[in-house]
Amino acid sequence: MKKFAKYMGITAAALLAVAPIAAPVINASTEVTAEATTVSGDVLNQVNAAKVTGDITSNEDGTYNFTGSVPAVLDGKASSINVSNVTLTPGESRYFDYPEIPNYTPSTDHGSGMYELYLSEDASEVILFTFPFYDLTNNATTPSNTPGTSLSLVFSPSIDAQTYDDNGNVTAITLPKASAWQIDRQMDINGTTYYRVATNEWVKKTDGIEVTPREGQIDTNKVSSLYTSTGKKVTNRALAAHTGWYTDRMATINGQIMYRVATDEWISISDTQYAAF
Repeated sequence: MKKFAKYMGITAAALLAVAPIAAPVINASTEVTAEATTVSGDVLNQVNAAKVTGDITSNEDGTYNFTGSVPAVLDGKASSINVSNVTLTPGESRYFDYPEIPNYTPSTDHGSGMYELYLSEDASEVILFTFPFYDLTNNATTPSNTPGTSLSLVFSPSIDAQTYDDNGNVTAITLPKASAWQIDRQMDINGTTYYRVATNEWVKKTDGIEVTPREGQIDTNKVSSLYTSTGKKVTNRALAAHTGWYTDRMATINGQIMYRVATDEWISISDTQYAAF
């Protein structure tokens, strides 16, 4: 019977090197991120705990300071915000006020305007339990002189991508790696091309790839190499021949059409057969 492993959108750590896959690529209880789950960037109402990335430094009093990127929901879209030097105690959680973000206010529909962070007992990782939710301010409407030209495509960052305002200045918002965003405008500043993901929020074209949503199953016709969205070959594993894999999008990488089979792992169309759901 054909083996079929469905991608859950979290990590690719469980792929086996050139061997039949007997279990799903992902255990959904392992880790959950605030990754955009639809083309529009809209996120589900129920968001679970997520590990956050950043630096953890110790203090003399036994507490620790955390500086890093925290998943957040901005105007209904998955994103992230930067926090600096928040103090945590191992094995305990603490609440913090939402950081100020231009053009956004804390959402009145989601709690008291505070987010919750937990530091593990060994101080090795930080978990976000209560996500920050922001609403677009009333005066942050699209101006009549919006820069750039109209464009329609779906963009997926290959990194945790920094965003910029209409003038090309860095903002406090980053887009999660491998999330998907509907682009409606393009602008060029000093030779750099930017795509618009929200009002007064742009991302560099070079920080990701254009993708086409396409959900279905692909079957490998031979032992198949994996590649990242930047075209780098994954050297420590491959997909076994004649195995089935869930895919949710396709893109042109290294001049070849590829299907995504994990968060940032892709397989060439020439190695597969595709069947839509």
